[in-house]
Amino acid sequence: MGSKYRTKLRKRYNLVEAPYTDIVSHVFCPCCSLCQEFRELKFRGLDPALGWNGILAKQHAKQQSDQTLKNPPSNQVMSK
Repeated sequence: MGSKYRTKLRKRYNLVEAPYTDIVSHVFCPCCSLCQEFRELKFRGLDPALGWNGILAKQHAKQQSDQTLKNPPSNQVMSK
């Protein structure tokens, strides 16, 4: 099952399938394979430790902050 996700990840980011195939790397060294996948996702700006919902929440918060920076509040007035 892990090799399917490894293949998806590799195809999505155009990574080379080397030195072994995805299936072989997951069968003979699953810990190494998972560590490589984790590091690759971290490098791409996704944190697998957050989980899918955590990643979506982080992206949503970033979009919200980007929008507030683009659109300053209207009708600003100083008062005492």
